[in-house]
Amino acid sequence: MKRKGIKNLIVDFGGVLIDLDRQRCLENFKKLGLPDVEHALDIYHQQDFFQHYEKGLISSADFRNVIRGKIGKDVADARIDAAWNSFLVNIPTCKLDLLLALRKDYVVYLLSNTNAVSYTHLRAHETLANL
Repeated sequence: MKRKGIKNLIVDFGGVLIDLDRQRCLENFKKLGLPDVEHALDIYHQQDFFQHYEKGLISSADFRNVIRGKIGKDVADARIDAAWNSFLVNIPTCKLDLLLALRKDYVVYLLSNTNAVSYTHLRAHETLANL
């Protein structure tokens, strides 16, 4: 039975539903040879080409090409994608269970600025399967 009053809930995906590991992501980009990655992936928000990608202003191919240009060597798409997706950790079962329970009484919307690389990764790993 739906409750009177609040009918809809909006849940943010990154950092609220799914746990994020910025440090792991930074380390993986450093291993690829990306200089000054700490500046571009600031603790509070992305900057430069990372921000452009998150906002959908550049394509996945352009994102990867910018990284290759900054690294100065050819790096496979899969390695860049793996470094980027290392930001994503997991969805704790308790959070998923809570969301599924809330769906009984509310219309639950998932809000995200998830990019194509991360979305493909999450779908492949069935992280979003139950949402």
